[in-house]
Amino acid sequence: MVAEVELGSTVFLFALTVTVAALVIFGIVPALRISRTAPADVLRSGDHASTVERIARRLRDALVMLQVGAAVVLVAGATLLTRSFDALTDVPLGIENEGVLTFEVNLPSERYTDGEARDRFHS
Repeated sequence: MVAEVELGSTVFLFALTVTVAALVIFGIVPALRISRTAPADVLRSGDHASTVERIARRLRDALVMLQVGAAVVLVAGATLLTRSFDALTDVPLGIENEGVLTFEVNLPSERYTDGEARDRFHS
């Protein structure tokens, strides 16, 4: 039976490291890609974008909206999960564990060789 559930420091550090690594990797690659484009080329292109560029832009916009929507759903789910877990920690177990003595009986395997003999001991 689990007496207390908590987030260990090693788990927290691992999650933090993975998060920072993902942010760095997925943030630097697009930034490097954009930095290779000359600002003058972007200004010269103006609104004379071809059909392929418009389709690509719409696809990118749709992907961004999808990502934002997924992020909102994940944050809402994480919030609800945290609230539920917090509420569960306050629920009484229905068992009074104060004033109870527990112990373990280790039967010698030479004398109690099978499960039937052990059952006879306990009954």
